Amino acid sequence: MGRTTTRTPCPLAAIPRHLRGFGTDGRLQGRALALARGAWLAVAALTVGLYVVGVQLDVSRPYWPCPLGVCEQFGTEAVQRALDSLHLPIGLALGYVFALRVLFNAGYAAIAALLFWRRSRDPLAVFISLALLLFGAYSVETEIGMVVNSSPGWWLPVTTLRFLGVVGLAGVLVVFPDGRFVPRWALPVAVAWALWLGGGYFLPDSPLDAGTWPAAASLGAWALFLGAFVFAQVYRYRRVSSPAQRIQTKWVIFGFAAAALGYFGGTLVFATTYTPKPTVSVVTGDLVGHTLIFVGFLAIPITIAVAILRHHLFDVDLLIRRALVYAALAATLAVLYEGGTLLLERVAGGGDGAGVRGRRAGRAAAPAHRARHHPPRVPAPLRGRAPRRGLRPATPSRVGGGAARGGLGGRGRGTAGAGLGPGAGPSRPRGRLRPGAAVPLSCPPAGPSRAAALVYNDCRNRRDGVQLLRGPS
Repeated sequence: MGRTTTRTPCPLAAIPRHLRGFGTDGRLQGRALALARGAWLAVAALTVGLYVVGVQLDVSRPYWPCPLGVCEQFGTEAVQRALDSLHLPIGLALGYVFALRVLFNAGYAAIAALLFWRRSRDPLAVFISLALLLFGAYSVETEIGMVVNSSPGWWLPVTTLRFLGVVGLAGVLVVFPDGRFVPRWALPVAVAWALWLGGGYFLPDSPLDAGTWPAAASLGAWALFLGAFVFAQVYRYRRVSSPAQRIQTKWVIFGFAAAALGYFGGTLVFATTYTPKPTVSVVTGDLVGHTLIFVGFLAIPITIAVAILRHHLFDVDLLIRRALVYAALAATLAVLYEGGTLLLERVAGGGDGAGVRGRRAGRAAAPAHRARHHPPRVPAPLRGRAPRRGLRPATPSRVGGGAARGGLGGRGRGTAGAGLGPGAGPSRPRGRLRPGAAVPLSCPPAGPSRAAALVYNDCRNRRDGVQLLRGPS
């Protein structure tokens, strides 16, 4: 019989200190799980409390300052005069911008809470949910900024949380979807970017603040760090990620691309609708630009939630292809519209600076001037007949309130009340109306006869500054 040997199991290797609190699958457990949950809930409670206090301070003010950028440039009264042409109060614009901010904050907070509730044992999901919560609450400084304005002692905590939100959201591009820095040089690049960004938050108006640098240097630094992050994500996608992780990466990249498209689209709207004077196009362009920016940035938490929770339920490739097609179509239409407008400005402007947009605004603002040069033509079947009630032209004609021959005031220029009254004058005026007669202040009531109806309609037309051209019967 063969000899039987018994194998003694090897002792398990000690768990490294930096991995204690993590299970074999990398999930949080024990004290690490309790610490992560407690920290997340504490930051969430502080953020919600500051936001509620800020909203109360904002609502309790005797008046709301206009949140639009055009109000800072032209003043609230000028913006209100521009909105009067649309019959819209400025309070409606204030409420609309406030609703956009609330939608932005609530969207980020709701998705952050959903990720924390469904994936609280996943360290990467906890990190992403905290970054979304901080970015959504502190990136828009209006509500929580009211707390800082009323109590300056909150400046350092609020600035720290705002900085962590921006850095954390940008860090998602570096560590998603497995939570590791790939390649290895991505970690020092991320640390350098955070230090470079922190100068503008904690030391404003100092040499460390990138806002005080020349434009070329600041844009160059942004392009360098952004290019490094994009290259790191491309390297991870091609060399390290599994097929499932590649699908998740596509979702997240799609969300960040939609946010960038919304931001640059809103900036383009600001630039194309800008005029030196507060017009309707400037105000509406400001509202549309803010809408594109806020709605575009809401794509980031939505796509992150889909990538973590439900990435296998949707075909992201089909969505990306359709989005690219529609974006290219919209960009082509926008370029053709703007190019055609500029071309028409060059052709029809005549070198005097009066472009097509100015001509459109002038025609919309002065329909009477247009009508004086282009009087309305009356169809042949209506010439010489009494017009029906409610069918008066909406623009005045250059033919003023002159009296017709043989009727309202004889051959000469009639007076305000010459020849008026039920049954006065012939039943049908002959010849064309002549300009220059006085406009009656009041018209007699219309009688049952056709002649009385004709007199009443002619009087009403001359009173409102509108006159029909009548040919011979």
